[in-house]
Amino acid sequence: MRPDGTIGARERQDRPWLSISGAARALGVSTSTLRAWAADGSVPHVRTAGGHRRFNPDALAEWLAERPDPGVPREERSTWFAPDPGLADVLVSRADRVAMIADDEMAGAGGQGFGHLPAHERRRAAVDWVLVVAHALRTGRLAEGLAQAQAYGHAHGTAGSSAEDALSGPITMGRAIDAALRMEPGAVTPGECDHAAAVVRRLTVRIADAWADATHEGRAEAAILP
Repeated sequence: MRPDGTIGARERQDRPWLSISGAARALGVSTSTLRAWAADGSVPHVRTAGGHRRFNPDALAEWLAERPDPGVPREERSTWFAPDPGLADVLVSRADRVAMIADDEMAGAGGQGFGHLPAHERRRAAVDWVLVVAHALRTGRLAEGLAQAQAYGHAHGTAGSSAEDALSGPITMGRAIDAALRMEPGAVTPGECDHAAAVVRRLTVRIADAWADATHEGRAEAAILP
């Protein structure tokens, strides 16, 4: 390795350094996730003289072994991303604001989504959703949130809810979370707001997929009944 921290062609030949795509495949994550981990210094890597990131397989193995739950299946590790505990703390501290913003919109939504619930239940649902998103941000793990989103969407589909009823609440919550985080400029960066929004989008997409699957299954079963 050179004094400036980069590696030359001879050293790359002596040791099997991985490209970012090769390292991402080895870890079972997307290249964008690995790039984010590398950018915030979470994962060991070096740069070539040309500025490309390279990863030592031995160092990656040690890093993965030190992470919580190193034996997690590859498909679950694909839901890992760069954690942001600070952003999670801010979001939890603004849970009441999120609930108020969401309640103003959901209260006028009639029977759609959470709109039919009493005010205290709407608030509880809003805070619960905030905690799901905050947990994902804090841990860098989305699997638990996706499982909850799957159950939520499936329950709506099984119950025969419309897509509007199934998704209006989560979509409203996404807007409320974004609005609450963007209050008090400077406390949260635009990039952090986008990071939280990306988590919310993945959860909402999982709800939509689960609702669609359950709805399709219900129609298929109804079609074969005598």
